[in-house]
Amino acid sequence: MNEEYIADRLLSQFIASSCRRLGIDVGVLSDGWVLELRKGDDTKWVVGYHFDVDGAAATMVAKDKVAAYQALQRGNVPAVAHYLARSAASIQVPYGSLDGAVHNVPYIAKPLQGSGGHRFTLHQTLQDALLAIEATPGDWTISPAMSIVREKRIIMLNGDSLLAYIKTKPQQIGGVWMYNLGHGAQPIDEQANSEELLLARRAMKACGLRLAAVDIVTLASGDVQVLEVNAGIMMEHYARLSHKHHARAQAVYDAIVTALFNDITK
Repeated sequence: MNEEYIADRLLSQFIASSCRRLGIDVGVLSDGWVLELRKGDDTKWVVGYHFDVDGAAATMVAKDKVAAYQALQRGNVPAVAHYLARSAASIQVPYGSLDGAVHNVPYIAKPLQGSGGHRFTLHQTLQDALLAIEATPGDWTISPAMSIVREKRIIMLNGDSLLAYIKTKPQQIGGVWMYNLGHGAQPIDEQANSEELLLARRAMKACGLRLAAVDIVTLASGDVQVLEVNAGIMMEHYARLSHKHHARAQAVYDAIVTALFNDITK
């Protein structure tokens, strides 16, 4: 699954509500983890928090933190570096493949895929991070520990911002400052400014996406970079904060479901 699982998730309710208004039939599969949306002869799918808006390959690029970073690099989009440290193809990647990695700075080890900031660990050097990963099953990436002073999420659809918010009150877990709402950070809605919107659009284009949540960070140095591009739109924690947050989340999913059956690529 490689993404955060919430047993009593709201997404099915949001999608059902959107579909009632739009005259779309909903089939619930796999204990609610898969939704089949039908309108006339047209069928679309929602799997986890991923929608049939983007192509399967582009979605997989976004889910792979290293592939997404390299796609952003190729698109000349400023982004926080992610290096491949362990994969199914190569249990231990030689140092020579860690192009640009500085050895004597702290690194955060992260699962290569997955969401929610789970299993992140802080290590004081590149060598320490790689040694820790050697003994840990799974696919892993490492990223330099950045001094982040601000993180903003922008949910993008077809070049427009559906919702944007700053993640405040980060929580320190295992030495890592986590801006994930699931770890206790709090959102404050704030529209994307022109510079942020341009950066998010460039990130979306670089990864070949129409729908995604782009996380943009401001570093202590003043640099602004893309941290991650998330193809899955998960608003469970955001929606539970208040009735207003719930309504805003519903509006986001309304727009996505509408886009599913008004595919601009047809």
